[in-house]
This record gives sequence, structure tokens and C-alpha cells, in this order.
Amino acid sequence: MLKHRMDDKAGVFEIEVDGSIDADSYRAVVRDMEAGIKAHGQIAVLETITSIGWISPEIWLEDLFWSSRHMGSFSRVALVTDTGWLASLAATAALAFPVKLKTFPLSDLANARAWLTA
Repeated sequence: MLKHRMDDKAGVFEIEVDGSIDADSYRAVVRDMEAGIKAHGQIAVLETITSIGWISPEIWLEDLFWSSRHMGSFSRVALVTDTGWLASLAATAALAFPVKLKTFPLSDLANARAWLTA
């Protein structure tokens, strides 16, 4: 399951992942995120991953290329998860991209939101 919403007042795009991600859901996130970027110039991203299931290799590749083209569009990215390998992967990726990224445990969602708007 993949849910998303744009908090226009805060300029924060929120993504929730709990299970597998299909192509249609992923592309809906991209479409709406691009609209948020167009409206705000730069946005903060809050991604909460409770669990992660199957994601087709096509989507992984699409996301890699899309994200690399839009890195300048993100003021900050907060990844909220208790999945250790995802937090490690995000921290490593942050070294290669010019974005402020911080990971938080699921129990620290409120602090992740606060960090994004600080």
C-alpha cells in the first residue's frame, strides 16, 4: 500500500508505505509530487515506511532516475522507519545526492515532522 498527500501549508509532501508498491500507485505519487514542486518550488518530504513488500525492478529504476533529476527540488527529506537496512541505504544515498536527509524511528514521527519545517 502506498498513500500520499501534500500539506500545502507546511510545504511537506507525505508518503506512507506499508507493503508492496505497484506502478500505478508510484506514478500517482510522482505526478502529485511534481505538482507540489511546481506550486512551492522546493518541498520537504516525509516518507514513513512501516513495512516494504514487492516493488518491481522497473519502479526502482524509474525512481532512481526521477529522484536524481529532482534532488534540487527537496529542501529536506525525513525517512521514518524501523527497517534498519532502509535507514542505512538512505544514509548512504544521501552522501551521493545534495539533499538534507535524516532518518528517524517510527516512534519519532513528531520529531521528523518538526525537523522538516525547522
